[in-house]
Amino acid sequence: RTTRRRHDDCVPVGGITACPSPPLPTYRRQQRHQKKPQEELAALASQRTTPLSLQNMYRYASVGKPAQRLRNAQFLHRELPIRIAQRAVDLLTLPHGLSATPQVRSVATVYLKYLQRLQECPCPQTAEQEHHFTDVLRSMVLDRISIPSAIAAGISTLRDRRKEHIGLDVRRLREMEEALYRFFTARVGLRFLTEHHILSDDRRDLNEDLRVQQSCLENVPIESSGD
Repeated sequence: RTTRRRHDDCVPVGGITACPSPPLPTYRRQQRHQKKPQEELAALASQRTTPLSLQNMYRYASVGKPAQRLRNAQFLHRELPIRIAQRAVDLLTLPHGLSATPQVRSVATVYLKYLQRLQECPCPQTAEQEHHFTDVLRSMVLDRISIPSAIAAGISTLRDRRKEHIGLDVRRLREMEEALYRFFTARVGLRFLTEHHILSDDRRDLNEDLRVQQSCLENVPIESSGD
């Protein structure tokens, strides 16, 4: 089916009336730019994150500053997907079979779901949209335990499997430890950045659960293992 082109759509160029080419059908545009999920994840994770210092985070704190808070939310909307994608790639590339354990795969899936939720959330342009974006972030940080516990279970599963075969030598254990250290260090930074925005929300009653968790962590006693 063809449609008649309106004369207003044609532009005179050098004395010749040139009409713009018709747009590609939607499905063809989607196919042309479509990437496999793995390629999209790798492309997003390869982007540079924005270095942030505590001084900058203090400087741009948004308590009682709606305009600044909206700008912070727009920054996080761009920044967090990159950091989350990097954490997912960290998990999916853990060395010596650790990434293949069911527990670690499940944690990677959690990060991919976080990524999808952020990508489906529009970039905030109004205070109402910023509140919705913050609520999405809040739902992502309330669980502090399941991810470290699942990774610990994955290590235990891998250790049990290796006992039946060759086992893990010191070099492999060190490489796994270094990879996990990088993951958890970056995870702390990701959570800190996210919680900084959430806890500066003026709707303080919504942050009670998160504040209780933080107070509990502050009061955890440090015990010596006696080794």
